Amino acid sequence: MAIIVTAILFLFAFNIIQVFASLAQVEPWFILTYGAQIIGNVLSNPYPVHIQTISLGPQGGFTFTTFNAPIVDGLVIMLAYFAVTAVLGLLLFERKEFN
Repeated sequence: MAIIVTAILFLFAFNIIQVFASLAQVEPWFILTYGAQIIGNVLSNPYPVHIQTISLGPQGGFTFTTFNAPIVDGLVIMLAYFAVTAVLGLLLFERKEFN
């Protein structure tokens, strides 16, 4: 069950949240997939700009903002997710029901 929930989160939920955050022009610094973008972006030359706004429609009636995590921010986000899940996993493992 945990594998299915994790797969659904990574494949669908985090991406949908990131799209809605971009539409609302909010930087999705709280999502793991946002921080993980640095893995592919580091291979881009030059590195993508942090905030990029694209105007769509007549006279720029609709704007779509994309955010790219800087390298340090992406590393901090991934380390924070690792630390929180490691502590929670350790606490769950050490509960009496698992012994």
